[in-house]
Amino acid sequence: LAVRPSGQPQWHSPFSTAITLASLFYGLLALLLSFLIARSVIGRREALVAVFATAAASPFLYYLVFEPSYSHTFSAFMVAAFVLAWWRGRDGRTNAGWLLLGLLGGLMALTRFQDGPLLAIALLDLPRARWRVLLLVPGVLLGFAPQLATDLYLFGSWLPVRPAGQDLTPLPGHYWEVLFSSWHGLFTWSPILLAAVARIQMLPDRRPQAASASSLPVQALTNAAPPARWGRCAFALPRSPPPPPLFLAPRPPGPPTP
Repeated sequence: LAVRPSGQPQWHSPFSTAITLASLFYGLLALLLSFLIARSVIGRREALVAVFATAAASPFLYYLVFEPSYSHTFSAFMVAAFVLAWWRGRDGRTNAGWLLLGLLGGLMALTRFQDGPLLAIALLDLPRARWRVLLLVPGVLLGFAPQLATDLYLFGSWLPVRPAGQDLTPLPGHYWEVLFSSWHGLFTWSPILLAAVARIQMLPDRRPQAASASSLPVQALTNAAPPARWGRCAFALPRSPPPPPLFLAPRPPGPPTP
């Protein structure tokens, strides 16, 4: 606004340069956080290979600099930050830690509303945390509050109204097409993720398996809800988070590294 106080949309430098640099910055941070997640589960070498392979063999690099105005790389950063915070605090999260996790979850949903259901990963700690899981709620509301205020100002409601003919219909949905269609299917466009899912099942710790098993159906359900589940002219499957954080920085098949 300081550079263009008129408030009119701008499509040239310095705005295009700023959004490209921001996408690159947060995208690289997303890969770093994904590496930290993977390294805490497996060895450093395998984690490096996994993050590089998953990013290179998925639409991640496309949205990193070619289409930086999309929210994909920012989504990847927030999902990775949320998963890393959940993973590191899994064995002894304080009350403040639950509030912070909720705040990250709210910001994650603010960045891309499709990522909001990934908050369910935190419920895996319910048997141990019990009532403290409720501390997620004020954190989520605080993180998501700017979006609510913006929607109320722009649309006169807490959430924007869906365009005509674009109502969400999760049941029935295009579940098979979302995952396996040759037209923007997740596993069809990025078959390395099938190896990632298989590799996660080999881990000795059951919590990454549970996180992956809960997040994948939730994202399939979310992506199947819109009438145009492929995002029309988008590249690959546009509504799901870039793969590294979603799959806990998945690994190619191979024995765990100490």
